[in-house]
Amino acid sequence: MRTPADLVVHGAASPSLLRNLDEFQAAWVMWHPNHYSRIAIQVDTEQEQSKAPTNAVLSGFSGGLDSSFSIFRHRNQNLGHAQQNVTASIFIHGFDISLSRVEAYNRAVDRGKIILDSLGVALIPMAMNLKQLEDNWDHSHVAVLASCLMLLQGGFSAGLIAGSTPYSAFTPNSGSNPVTDWLLGSASFPIIHDGAGFTRFDKVRVLAHWPPALQHLRVCMRGAERDKNCCRCPKCVRTILYFRFAGCGLPPCFEKDASNLQVLRMNYPSQLGINNLHEILEAAHTGHASLPTRLAIRGSMFLNRLRMLVYGSRVFKVVKRFVRPRSF
Repeated sequence: MRTPADLVVHGAASPSLLRNLDEFQAAWVMWHPNHYSRIAIQVDTEQEQSKAPTNAVLSGFSGGLDSSFSIFRHRNQNLGHAQQNVTASIFIHGFDISLSRVEAYNRAVDRGKIILDSLGVALIPMAMNLKQLEDNWDHSHVAVLASCLMLLQGGFSAGLIAGSTPYSAFTPNSGSNPVTDWLLGSASFPIIHDGAGFTRFDKVRVLAHWPPALQHLRVCMRGAERDKNCCRCPKCVRTILYFRFAGCGLPPCFEKDASNLQVLRMNYPSQLGINNLHEILEAAHTGHASLPTRLAIRGSMFLNRLRMLVYGSRVFKVVKRFVRPRSF
């Protein structure tokens, strides 16, 4: 879609998947007309695959808040018609831990196994190199995850993707969303977007009663040691705050607490980031956070709105286009 060229598939493809992908394209082209265009998908044969003779569901798993919450609620709560029989999860090397970081990935797998073993869910290691392609990873990562889930569709009835954005904060800039995620599946292997009816604060209050998650949760995407939390990046800081506001204190998965200065410095110069800060502020009021912490959150909202205005200005775009850093 980023490259305006048709896709040719030498083999068979599901007609229901092709219909869904056509609608998937329609949504993303409407949301981002300057970045994407609709393409034709040509296949040798259209053939619907047989549905796997099982009710077992395969989920994505990273050791983070969203995926841990989704698996926990489907294994430990009575969800009625929404219940999914999650029996296994894929942990993808090359997704948020680069392929070159083999030891870090192995350590993260060991931590993930402890979390999933406590629920009787199998962890399936997997590796992929699609992130090495030049692309907007924020937009494309969910399509990569759905593709990895679909590789194992012979043994599962559906794939489950844990949503990171609640319905109240949805924006089309979020690659994973409840509007188009399900369009990445087919009639024989549906893709289920899960958890959009919950805020991160809701998820933390559920996971607060799950000791293995408190010990081994991994939310960090920027730390030098990719198998553990750096306690400084925005994702670490906001997760620490959610646990604090839920009355849980500092979970063992974080080696140190977040200061109000770190809260003030959280860098979220996008509308999705501003929505995250609004969610944090609401959780702060619900959890009776201290006045200095609430002021730090409001200050961060102000600074990030200011960054959005600067980065989105025509002057900044012109300067960025013509000014290049000098090499020494």
